[in-house]
Amino acid sequence: MFSGMGGGGGDMRGLDNLRNLFLGDPAVDIARIMDPRNIKNIKTIEERDRLFLQVVYCLAFAEKKQPFERDAEEAITKAGIKNGTKGTPYFDIMKEQLLQRLEEAEDYGILSESDMQRLKQGQPPKAENRTDQNCGYIVLEIIPSSICTELKNQIINCRLLRDKSEWNIKEAMRFARRLHDNGLLTDESLNAFKKQSATNPQQKP
Repeated sequence: MFSGMGGGGGDMRGLDNLRNLFLGDPAVDIARIMDPRNIKNIKTIEERDRLFLQVVYCLAFAEKKQPFERDAEEAITKAGIKNGTKGTPYFDIMKEQLLQRLEEAEDYGILSESDMQRLKQGQPPKAENRTDQNCGYIVLEIIPSSICTELKNQIINCRLLRDKSEWNIKEAMRFARRLHDNGLLTDESLNAFKKQSATNPQQKP
């Protein structure tokens, strides 16, 4: 499961001082945030959401290739090497999910200078490019961790959405099966999510 991974080159542990997270190289920051040893020590949903948004910032920063000559995909690969997850199912899914989150941020048009500063601080972007200015972006779980408890605080289980109506049960079920097939979700959790989805398919996380 998630907690048994990590432990590669260098000591990536420690998220207590977020002000010291950004060391210049986004690969280093992604390695620290996505290290399973750190994730299991996240204490609150608010902290998880803040770290998730900071990962989105790191990915967008890497895509600019300044000052390091690597894009987001290369930064994730380097991060996996640094925290020892590369070559594991967790890393493969992490890479896939993080690149999707970056693509969504680009599609939303929320990577302006002001948006990047908010993401860096772990704050969701403002809805400056939206018709409804009173409705901003939210961080939402793909699979409810209240049902699949091993996903508690897992950043790969997060998405940045405009509102809860964008949550899709079919997408969530595909993701659950993918995690299960790779040994990251137990039979019990998958079956519990299937049961909940069958009885109340409209329930949002």
